[in-house]
Amino acid sequence: MNSSKIKILYYEPSSGYGGSSRCLRDWLLHLDKTRFEPLIAVSDYGPIIREIEKSGFKFFRLSDADATKGNPAFQPTKIEGYRKFFFYFLTKILPETFQLVNIIKNYSANIIHINTPIRTGLSAILAGTLCKIPCICHLHDTRSWSRIEKLIAGRVTGFICLTDYARKKYSSYVPIDKLTRVYNGMDLQQLTPASQKSKRIIKGALNIDSEKKIIGMVARITEGKGHKEFIRAAAKICNSSTEKTKFVIVGDGLTQDDFKLKKELMKLTNKLGLTERILFTGWRDDGTTLIKAMDVLILPSTTFPEGFGLTAIEALSQGIPVVASDIPGPSEIIVDGHCGYLVPPGDVKRLAEAIKKIIENSVLREKFAKNARKRAEELFDIRKRTRDIENLYFQILRSRI
Repeated sequence: MNSSKIKILYYEPSSGYGGSSRCLRDWLLHLDKTRFEPLIAVSDYGPIIREIEKSGFKFFRLSDADATKGNPAFQPTKIEGYRKFFFYFLTKILPETFQLVNIIKNYSANIIHINTPIRTGLSAILAGTLCKIPCICHLHDTRSWSRIEKLIAGRVTGFICLTDYARKKYSSYVPIDKLTRVYNGMDLQQLTPASQKSKRIIKGALNIDSEKKIIGMVARITEGKGHKEFIRAAAKICNSSTEKTKFVIVGDGLTQDDFKLKKELMKLTNKLGLTERILFTGWRDDGTTLIKAMDVLILPSTTFPEGFGLTAIEALSQGIPVVASDIPGPSEIIVDGHCGYLVPPGDVKRLAEAIKKIIENSVLREKFAKNARKRAEELFDIRKRTRDIENLYFQILRSRI
């Protein structure tokens, strides 16, 4: 090991299916390896986690990480209540804390970057405190903090927020100078607008006629993501538009409640007579590729606390207009009327109208496509955003000298 490099221990407790693990993968790929040496500790073993392991970085599986598991690691939505917290502390937090302390000591880690909110990063915060190294919490959602999180926040050196809205919200819990806004980014050199030939090939692989316009949604099937609203908006469009369209839902559930919701969505699709118009692809590792064939990407979240919305950036990067709910996260990605539309969450009528405007107006669609790529280049380049994170590492380390 090169002792001159700054060693960053990344703690990733997510399932390895969603946005936070994808962000970690992309930071690692673009981190300046001449100045930083990453160490990765994981609590679960989904597909993106396995992808990170194969990248050759120093990699550690913690107590829960198991390649054979089908479900994500236990992550309570609420850990209030002394009994529940005590059980969680003994069975999850404490074992992981000891493992992380050993990693920090054995590899002389300089900073621990906790790629999760406080509530699921407690073991890493405790390990950092015991080893007296700085802790950074990367907040991938926007929500109110629990009592326990407020108590522990003082142990965190700094926080990374995904939006200006989140930074303002969390400033009511910690001093604002501890909060740094860093937008998520994508590799824009890899994500470029697809040719018409490529679009036809992708449509063909999905058994979709090449002349049909694709209105797509890429998201985990879970409550609050807006799948029901998407299906109801599809019904309105099918009943009022002469355009040949296909609605594609990319994604699947992770929990029993998710799969119950999926069954309800299938029933709703059948009830509305949309069985031939809506395609459920299930979980796909090539979701980014499927976005290339879309004419519009939809993010209709209602109650789900979106952090940012990586699929929106993927779409913009590839010149795909986006229609999204006007909520924190998407509202800082999409400029209404410039590269897509923002609509009130849960408003099926407005959602359908916005989609129709785009699919029925080729001039508007082309304008949005050009603006989308330009906005991605200005704000969401992974190389620029990784430099922002590196600068934060230097700033925190300098402040401790």
